[in-house]
Amino acid sequence: MANNGFGVSDDYLSQFQKHSMEGYITSYTLEIDFFNEVDVIGVINIVFDVIGYGVEGFDGGIDISYQVMYFKDPLNKKDFLDDNEAFIYIFSNYGNDIMTVVDLAYNALDDFYMNGTPLSEFAKHFK
Repeated sequence: MANNGFGVSDDYLSQFQKHSMEGYITSYTLEIDFFNEVDVIGVINIVFDVIGYGVEGFDGGIDISYQVMYFKDPLNKKDFLDDNEAFIYIFSNYGNDIMTVVDLAYNALDDFYMNGTPLSEFAKHFK
């Protein structure tokens, strides 16, 4: 793993409509790519569901979920880990760094919905 790393996709926080539920506003996805010295070896999407900001009867909140798109087996580079194995591997090896990115994104979204701070402020952490 010494030569592996990860980076946030250039799309940063991409907005999309996921589903409709009471108090739901919108969703954002953040893609993290894992790479070695040659190519991308895995991708995880972090989804932020924005709920309740400015909706009467709701406090503002953001639900976070994770989707492993794929991750190559570090021992057998021709195979892929199943989702559960990949999730365990990713968070065992990159968990603190991922949580730093998640905290930055969460705070950027909260500031955007509470104070109107532009989401472009989030991207400045990675440029």
